[in-house]
Amino acid sequence: MKYLYDENGVSPVIGVILMVAITVTLAAIVAAFVMGNAGNVQKTYVVESSVIQKTETMAEFLLVGGPDANSVKALNFTIIDSAGHEHTVPSSANPGVGTTLQNHNATAGNDHAIVVATFKDGKQQVIFDGYV
Repeated sequence: MKYLYDENGVSPVIGVILMVAITVTLAAIVAAFVMGNAGNVQKTYVVESSVIQKTETMAEFLLVGGPDANSVKALNFTIIDSAGHEHTVPSSANPGVGTTLQNHNATAGNDHAIVVATFKDGKQQVIFDGYV
């Protein structure tokens, strides 16, 4: 006589098949999402720089180096004073490692310094953002 509980292998097999199907479906959804967004990532340039307060009214920017330092086409050194006024000093064309820019509109400890680099491909990136 055959009883219903003799066929106990059917449920675990169906459960495993369903779990594999769900895993494959989720993997496909995640892969489609990741691959679709990968094309929108833009290059980030790596450039080392510093800004120091040299005198009571002058801050100095120094292009120190980095793997992308030779790709810099131009620099803009901006000081935003405590009153919110912007004072920008542009660099000469194609600045190299060791280039300094002096901004004579700084007051010690109160100014926001921002340096924006323009690269040879036309893209711009902030390479320094801090207070002096």
